[in-house]
Amino acid sequence: MLLVFFSRPLPCTPARAEAVGAQDVIVEVCTEKGPLKLRRAPDSDARILAEMPRGSLATAQKHDDRWYRLVYDGLEGYAMAEFLTPHGDLSPDVLNYHTLQNGDCGEEVTALKQRLSELGYYREGSKMTNRFNDTLIQRVKMFQRQHGLEEDGVATPALQALLFSDGAQANTEPLPEAPTHYRRTQSSSGGEEETQWRRAVCECCNGKGCICCGYTGWVWSPD
Repeated sequence: MLLVFFSRPLPCTPARAEAVGAQDVIVEVCTEKGPLKLRRAPDSDARILAEMPRGSLATAQKHDDRWYRLVYDGLEGYAMAEFLTPHGDLSPDVLNYHTLQNGDCGEEVTALKQRLSELGYYREGSKMTNRFNDTLIQRVKMFQRQHGLEEDGVATPALQALLFSDGAQANTEPLPEAPTHYRRTQSSSGGEEETQWRRAVCECCNGKGCICCGYTGWVWSPD
């Protein structure tokens, strides 16, 4: 005789990340140094999908006490909660920015300088190149100091969102003096003499580098 057993189907249990049902929140990578790994699963041995630089922002949901499920640069994965700081007050528009720091160049760097100039962190009429140089690091630190932020000279997405917002504060500090450089030149009597020279942005290439400036982006001009 054939016996047929029927079992009651078990209720479908959603995955843990879906069960949390938390609202999306903007999180910031806050490692002490180095990037944070985005993994395929909430496991420290799971495959690495990407590395998120310090200061990066992403949309996330709390998975559990140890992990966030998040979307970064079009990739969906998991990252450890201890290295992420949630920012409930940030608009999703902040995700339009990415971290800018020493050595970067491009239109975003130029826009950063122009906005700082509007707020008084540069002298009026200053030449603006598209390079993130030592002067910009100094000016970003001034902006951070003005707003009570960590002074590391890095323009994170959160900092840029603040900079381009109505809440950005104008500079109240005196600007550093423009550096004066000295170069030895040949005098009419045949000896050497010291003349004051200023290093200026090459007007031909606006600091991008050309044959006129030896591809350095700047030229010497007598004071």
